[in-house]
Amino acid sequence: MATGDPNAPGFQVGGLTGTALEPGRRNLLAALDAHGPDDGGFAGLRQRAVEMLTSPATEAAFDLAREPARVRDRYGRNIHGQSVLLARRLVEAGVRLVQVNWHNDGQNFWDTHGNNFRQLKDRLMPPADQAFSALLEDLDQRGLLGDTLVLWAGEFGRTPKISAGNAGREHWPGCYSAVLAGGGVRGGGRVWVERPDRGAAGHEPGVADRPNGDSVPGAGCRPGLVGNGPARPPAPADRRRGH
Repeated sequence: MATGDPNAPGFQVGGLTGTALEPGRRNLLAALDAHGPDDGGFAGLRQRAVEMLTSPATEAAFDLAREPARVRDRYGRNIHGQSVLLARRLVEAGVRLVQVNWHNDGQNFWDTHGNNFRQLKDRLMPPADQAFSALLEDLDQRGLLGDTLVLWAGEFGRTPKISAGNAGREHWPGCYSAVLAGGGVRGGGRVWVERPDRGAAGHEPGVADRPNGDSVPGAGCRPGLVGNGPARPPAPADRRRGH
């Protein structure tokens, strides 16, 4: 996990040089190795991991100074925008899975129990929308979008009813929003919609009944893969309908 503010001048990811690895990590590994022989062949894998972390290619992938100013501006000169730009650089360098977390903004992130609409309009959506649209546009222009599945989601949704007195929206784990793009996903469709009459998830006729069915092509899952959910029986993960 890389931490810090990539929008800060002189941003660097710590631990990507042999010198940085030497004092802590290698000494710890040596102490662990002293307790017994390496029967699992981990020494070779460990060396490969160290070489990967300290390689010039890895250092270059995290070097945002290599990006033109107009590209950095397009993503947004803020911690989230530059984090998403870093994600694109890692994808371009061949990293198979990249996750960008919302930064610790000191304001409860997207947990809008109060003043929901102003928080979304003024604080949350501007950097999120700018970075997300820039990422899709950038990946497409570089010929990477078709092979890259982009998933934008949170951990749960917000109540469909607005809280009286503070214009907030409370926790709603049963239904939340997610966006899939690229990776073979057909754009412009809705997989799940929320029914206003009962405030729970329901599907419209003619749309896929399993969101993971759409994500499988871009994720590289093998056909016939079976997934288990807490409220549904196992089903092939590649089963889709209504596209």
